[in-house]
Amino acid sequence: MAKEDDHVATLREAYRRWHDTKGGSVQHWLDLMTDDVSFRSLSGGRVEGESAMGFNHDNTRREAVAAYFAAMANEWEMLRFEPADFVAQGDRVAVLGDCAWKSKRTGQIAESPFAQFFTFREGRIAAIVEMFDTATAVAVHGRPAA
Repeated sequence: MAKEDDHVATLREAYRRWHDTKGGSVQHWLDLMTDDVSFRSLSGGRVEGESAMGFNHDNTRREAVAAYFAAMANEWEMLRFEPADFVAQGDRVAVLGDCAWKSKRTGQIAESPFAQFFTFREGRIAAIVEMFDTATAVAVHGRPAA
């Protein structure tokens, strides 16, 4: 099996668990990551200088990613997270899919396509960059209380 196939198989299983547990498989994801993993959201979660979604920050260590997942679980309920396409080359994998989350603050639902880009190092996830419709998420979730 080629390295690319291994990376895709690892991610397929992680996404399956993520979707089936509605975000409850955080430890599985963390176990796949290097200690110095870089996890970035394209917007960094910033809208007019504030963290509008309460969790969406740039993270540069596995402990910070764990905090990201905990903050996300406090603010949002996963309804679905379904990857559709995996494109792999060498140590990089791009994943395209669709997701839906319910804001615990407002009860409204944000649906969005997503793209996540992974870089592997020695079989573990060393970097992730994610993109999703942050404008819809902010509109659904509202601004944080002052």
